Amino acid sequence: LRYDGLYVCLLAAEAHAGPVDARRPVRDLSSGELLAAEDLAASACAARFDAPRWAAFVADVAWLRGAIGAEGFAELSQDHGYNAPPFWSWLWGGLAGSMPVAMAARVLPLLDVAFLIAGYTLLRWSFGAPLAALAAVFYGTQGAFDLTFVAGAFSRLDWLLGLAAAMAFLRRRRPGPAGVSLGLAAALRGFPLIFAVPVLVAALRRGALGAEPRRFLAGLVVTLALAFALPVPRLGLAAYAQWATRVSVHAATPLTNHMGIPTLASTTGAG
Repeated sequence: LRYDGLYVCLLAAEAHAGPVDARRPVRDLSSGELLAAEDLAASACAARFDAPRWAAFVADVAWLRGAIGAEGFAELSQDHGYNAPPFWSWLWGGLAGSMPVAMAARVLPLLDVAFLIAGYTLLRWSFGAPLAALAAVFYGTQGAFDLTFVAGAFSRLDWLLGLAAAMAFLRRRRPGPAGVSLGLAAALRGFPLIFAVPVLVAALRRGALGAEPRRFLAGLVVTLALAFALPVPRLGLAAYAQWATRVSVHAATPLTNHMGIPTLASTTGAG
């Protein structure tokens, strides 16, 4: 389904089981706009699947609709869509596809709980209990991690564990594992790569790159190269162009959960 086909195919799967309200608002993931269901070409979606996979997809959609309820399920297709990098799709998509949807809905959200526990443990190991406790308080009391956004999420916090691991290893003077950890975080979300900048700037301010910064950089570059290559046999190089297009559409669409100075200064309404 790539990055633009999920909601169209949800409509097609619903229509397979019964009539769909033609006026129901659905997000067009290629443009970011809300359109009426009747304006989306859902009928062609089945051609993306072979027959057994289409039957399984229809069954999964029926289960999700029953579990969430018709109203809540309709709201799902108004969200701004999936925008994780190809490495995330390759890594976690294989896991999600290896089990029935009912089991996945119960088991996979536990991953984020494990990521949080591991992250706090690493912070305690490297910075001590007070800072780990402060991180837990900050996480638990700020709006971006309200349960509205993260409850029941599937591997939404993998990058946060990678970032915490990178900081912990740097604190312990283990630059190679720190670079690998930050590389994984960046491969899973993209934006954590920016945290490499202060590490390298601090190293350059001391003169030429020493042994530790070079090991950090080597771990980062090798990890990013592997993370780029691994999804290609299954998803193709085109997945990266499609991801870039999706991210650009997402960035250009006004959202209530965008962060940063442009959002604070924005005068447009949220989409």
